[in-house]
Amino acid sequence: MKRRRIPFFFQGERGKRNKKIILGVAVVIAVIVLVLALRPEQTLFDTPEIARIQSIGTLVVAVRNDMGGFCMDGTGLEAELATILANRILPELEGDSPVKLVEVSSKGAATVLTGGDVDAAIALMVEGGNSAFLYTQPYYTDDVVFATVGSHELDVTDMLVGGIINSTSYSKAERLKQDEKGNTLMNMKGYSSYPDMLEALVRGDIETCVMPGAYFDRYCEQYGLTEYKTLEDELPYSIAFNSEDEAVRAIADIMLSELIQDGELARMIQKYGLKR
Repeated sequence: MKRRRIPFFFQGERGKRNKKIILGVAVVIAVIVLVLALRPEQTLFDTPEIARIQSIGTLVVAVRNDMGGFCMDGTGLEAELATILANRILPELEGDSPVKLVEVSSKGAATVLTGGDVDAAIALMVEGGNSAFLYTQPYYTDDVVFATVGSHELDVTDMLVGGIINSTSYSKAERLKQDEKGNTLMNMKGYSSYPDMLEALVRGDIETCVMPGAYFDRYCEQYGLTEYKTLEDELPYSIAFNSEDEAVRAIADIMLSELIQDGELARMIQKYGLKR
């Protein structure tokens, strides 16, 4: 049987030292790989996107600021998430309010994101609603509500006329237009704003309207709305970012995973009275 030759590099006293050196280097590399695997967030902080935010010293976040529970006068679930994210990216400035909230309308979040005026948008943006943006996992999942006025009974044997906001992201609600056999029960009419649609509902121009639970809660008392039909947990609201801000999105996603895992996100949702 042929004896296996020991490479010259490992022979003698010098070889023993070389073995120790190689073993030491291997251990160091293994530790580095393990650290990076266990703390992927650390590598994200070495990216240009994070360096830009840190050089400015402020995370600029678009919020609605007119939706009770989510963000109203700078307080709510979305405002708190913005603060937590800012403190995570800029921990050394935690006591100096490193977040700047920029108020936007329902259609304004996409505009300021595209224009680069904000770093992120936490403004009831539906996950995947715009292919130009990056999204985190959802921080809240809303219902889709079919609303009527008062105690108005709908005659489901006739074709209903329903209102919907133009360019909405909740296409899953389309299936509520059909019965169990696939027969269409509703014709949809588009409106540019919720007040326009709800005023049409009050006038009787339409018989029902489709809207997220957050907007139903906002306008319920003002227009005397009641729920006719509800599809639960259909609208996933996510934090949105520009397509080049993958590192910031990834950090926000890690943040949400931790908040979900330790139950803190559920406590925040309960604190602001959001679960319908």
